[in-house]
Amino acid sequence: MSETTIKLATMEDRFSDDPEVSYTLASPYYYDEALFRKEQSRVFARSWRFVCHRTEIPNAGDYVTIEVENESILILRGKDDVVRGFYNVCAHRASQLVRSGTGNMPSVITCPYHSWTYDHDGSLRGASRCERVKNFNKADFSLTQVKVEELCGFIFINLNQDAPSLGAAAVGLDELLERECPGLENYGLVARSDFDVATNWKVIIDNFIENYHLILSGPEHKKFADLVSSEEDQSTIRTHAVWSEFVSPAGPSDNAAYKWTVPRNLGGSNDFLTMHLFPDIGFVLFPGVNALSLFYTRPTGPETCTLVTAYYGPAGALDEATKAGVHYFSDELSPEDIDLCEGVQRGLRSRAYHQGRLMVDAERTGLSEHAIHSFHAWLRSSMQD
Repeated sequence: MSETTIKLATMEDRFSDDPEVSYTLASPYYYDEALFRKEQSRVFARSWRFVCHRTEIPNAGDYVTIEVENESILILRGKDDVVRGFYNVCAHRASQLVRSGTGNMPSVITCPYHSWTYDHDGSLRGASRCERVKNFNKADFSLTQVKVEELCGFIFINLNQDAPSLGAAAVGLDELLERECPGLENYGLVARSDFDVATNWKVIIDNFIENYHLILSGPEHKKFADLVSSEEDQSTIRTHAVWSEFVSPAGPSDNAAYKWTVPRNLGGSNDFLTMHLFPDIGFVLFPGVNALSLFYTRPTGPETCTLVTAYYGPAGALDEATKAGVHYFSDELSPEDIDLCEGVQRGLRSRAYHQGRLMVDAERTGLSEHAIHSFHAWLRSSMQD
């Protein structure tokens, strides 16, 4: 029995179905190698994973690859304009078909090893000397597909062929995004920042879905607190089956974070809005900023991950307030958030810590931590299936 198993078995688990009396996940969930491997198969291989926006692969043959549970997945727009996902491996001798990244294969997918070729729908088109091989049937050697779904222009994949559709699982998320960002399916990528972070991916998510720390942390967070309404009863966190949302009215335009003179004009409100889609995808709309921020993690180990923050906006040049907002959140607030999260990761291994008390109020205000409880409950359920 591992040291972590002994610790989990001998220490009382104070997580409760009632968020008002519950504690957090036990600390080994944030650093244990065995639990991390279990997460890969029980959580990430069964969840909808973000790939890119449809405008990032606009042409036939455009592709992008991502890694999910140590699998390389190839996502390709076909000549028929259908986006499909395949395991990035040749059916012949297991060569990886394309290197990680992006590119274009306008005609066929060609294996670099023995030049087997596949059509954009994954069917085998050609295999050298196959006519000399007994009982060789091209139909038996198509690429293996994964599920692909588009939500408001964003492309997701799922390795679980039995998974419910993203739209059915995350009921209401598309409606909220479309209400706040009409025409989101035509937005384009306007900025992106990647951060290598020395923390478990869940620490990043826990930090994102609570606002208790905003007015209590470092100087950049205090600037940010000036950007949104300081009235606790005006902000709200709502939890749903596989996602949660936070909304707070905008604070003064002449705030300490960045200046804006015209409210956000994407077609919705000017509220500060965040949406968390389990397990690790976040959408954010900032006051006065005419772009939607989308962030996600790529776990690289039990105590490390890459945090990606991308911004998508309507066609055209960015206005000055949007530039200022993107700069503030990418270059000023995010580094402070990362520093806070890495401090949490260092503390999680302390023998003095096992679980923390969630600060959940009965009114479920914007400073309550009940969204963390919802996320942890979902994760625990996923790990036990």
